[in-house]
Amino acid sequence: MIFSNSPRVSYRERSQKMSKRKNASPEELAKKRVKFPVTLAKSYEPDKQDVFDGNWAFSLKLDGVRAFWDVDKKQLLSRNNKEFVIPTFFYDMLCDIGLPLDGEIFGGRGNFSKTISVSRKQRNMDPQEWKENLTFQVFDVIDTKNDYTTRMSIINNKITKEHDFIKIVPQTIIKDSSFDLFGKLDKFVDEGEEGLMLRRVTDVYSHSRSNGLLKMKKFYDQEMTITGFLAGKGKNKGVMGAVEVKDAEGNTCAVGSGFSDSQRENPPFKIGDTITVKYFERCKKDKNGNISYRFPTFLKMKDELEG
Repeated sequence: MIFSNSPRVSYRERSQKMSKRKNASPEELAKKRVKFPVTLAKSYEPDKQDVFDGNWAFSLKLDGVRAFWDVDKKQLLSRNNKEFVIPTFFYDMLCDIGLPLDGEIFGGRGNFSKTISVSRKQRNMDPQEWKENLTFQVFDVIDTKNDYTTRMSIINNKITKEHDFIKIVPQTIIKDSSFDLFGKLDKFVDEGEEGLMLRRVTDVYSHSRSNGLLKMKKFYDQEMTITGFLAGKGKNKGVMGAVEVKDAEGNTCAVGSGFSDSQRENPPFKIGDTITVKYFERCKKDKNGNISYRFPTFLKMKDELEG
């Protein structure tokens, strides 16, 4: 028998709680589901998401501390709903703007540690440290009625150049597939940036992890040895679906993207051949000690690299 020190709840009390849950509004339910009412990003998967339809914009992915200005409580909150102790000059700016701003406290490229140490001081907060080391970079306003284009217009009308501490993160429209998005990514990463953020400008603000906000990091590539073939399913039924590969360290994965129809019908490689696989990142080892690759995609055969 299991004993519990928890107080017993009557049937009536349980019924009342259930009734409250059923009658709760979508807004109330959303607040219960999330610790922090901001849009969270998913990872960009090129083979699944089309960002070249004219409805997307990109900006730099900042390596800062996510923060939200609660315009009603007049508090700057962290993602975990903890209040930042902020300087008076910053507080006055936020109150003057009067919008529920979504952004990041940012200390500049490569200064994440400094950003953390200055912004999270609960005691002995130094306004001069904030002025000298940080800015508040705004990329959205929490508004579930207007699309992103309208929201950015609202932000630009409210945040002027006079607010030198509060900056608007520039957004660039991706017009169509002729736009060299991957070239931009490579350029910025080579300059020391972390990556890009992609936003669907037709979306209203979402209090959840959204398909309309994507983080895009640089592709890496690595040579791997083919160890097997997997039959295709669905639209690839009857042809090659994926190849099983192994890297130099012995880590294995299946590569099912990046192949042309002709390559699937008549694979130009065999077991033991070397191919180059591009991927977003290597993940932690699993219980079997195998490091996995996120979104592995076929890039080239070895002879193509050497030619």
